[in-house]
Amino acid sequence: MNGVRGILLSFFINTINYILPKLERKVVFIGYPEYDDMLRGLILQSNVLCKDLYILVKNQSIGKPNWLSNRCYIVNKNSIAGIYHLVTSRRIYFTHGILNGFKPLIQEKQLVINLWHGMPLKKIGYMDNKSNFPQFHYTLATSPFFSEIIQEAFGVSADKVIISDLPRNTILKSKIFSQVLEDISRNGRRIVVWLPTYRTSKVGDIRSDSSCTSLLGIEGIDLLKLNIELNNQGVELFIKPHPMAKFNENEMDTMSNIRIINERWLTDSDLTLYQLLSYSSALITDYSSVFIDYLSLERPIVFVMSDVKEYESRRGFSFDLNLEGVPGKVISNSVDFEVQLTNAINEPSNYRKCSKKYYSSSVLSDLIKIK
Repeated sequence: MNGVRGILLSFFINTINYILPKLERKVVFIGYPEYDDMLRGLILQSNVLCKDLYILVKNQSIGKPNWLSNRCYIVNKNSIAGIYHLVTSRRIYFTHGILNGFKPLIQEKQLVINLWHGMPLKKIGYMDNKSNFPQFHYTLATSPFFSEIIQEAFGVSADKVIISDLPRNTILKSKIFSQVLEDISRNGRRIVVWLPTYRTSKVGDIRSDSSCTSLLGIEGIDLLKLNIELNNQGVELFIKPHPMAKFNENEMDTMSNIRIINERWLTDSDLTLYQLLSYSSALITDYSSVFIDYLSLERPIVFVMSDVKEYESRRGFSFDLNLEGVPGKVISNSVDFEVQLTNAINEPSNYRKCSKKYYSSSVLSDLIKIK
């Protein structure tokens, strides 16, 4: 029954989308998380400020961030109002999807741009045996290397992939003032951010890509020892689990030098993730595309990859991820983890290893000028 309802709803939405006129001033953004740095970076493009921006969200419990102007309207994605704004908008930007079954019109009538949520290290789209991903007119790639991968993943031609920096990297490279982070830096402490990807997801595409159950992607870490070592090094570690990750909320407690954060903490602190990253002196991650963006800062990157073989066999990578060629120290076990980690974040950046291959465009295309 749900399948029939879904088909009928898609037919109805696509029909009224075809019939209703589009408002040139109206722009719709759909992201995940709702107040993503792709949105914030897009807003910083001056021409967007001349538009009426409607942000379609699923979760309205998180308050409207202070960095959104009065001309940015928050609307429930699945409401009648949300559908109305979607089908009357001249431009639609999204990072994950729009609505199931939504079919874009010709771009002269309604332009749809897929900002996506980073360059694909992991297999996506057709490469991941998926075919139900959203349709669009244009998408972005940070280099010709990733353009070819995106063409294959989404089944589009090269002229549909714009070689450009990503909107969120505007935030990464701007270092927008934050009183919370300034206070930490003023006390002589360094900020390091750990962004592990999910192994088992709880929302969206439900899957299990590794048997590792730790939200950090590595078992057996003594967090008390790590906290002591971080304190000795004058480092404050922010760990933000992937928003799709399934894990026990009580698995880790915030300590003196380790903070576990989420989207609500960022909003309450008047921050976004890439603003936090802009203040960081090093990044810790694994199979997340965030490391591609972080290359632009030319700062140390540490890769915690204890399950790389299993992850590759279950999920797969979009290209040959040669661990010897990644731009940073690789940690593959928890033996003396605290020593391995603190040594790694103090090593000089190794960004030149692959920066041009993965990140060759530092110029953000004016996405508003695309007709």
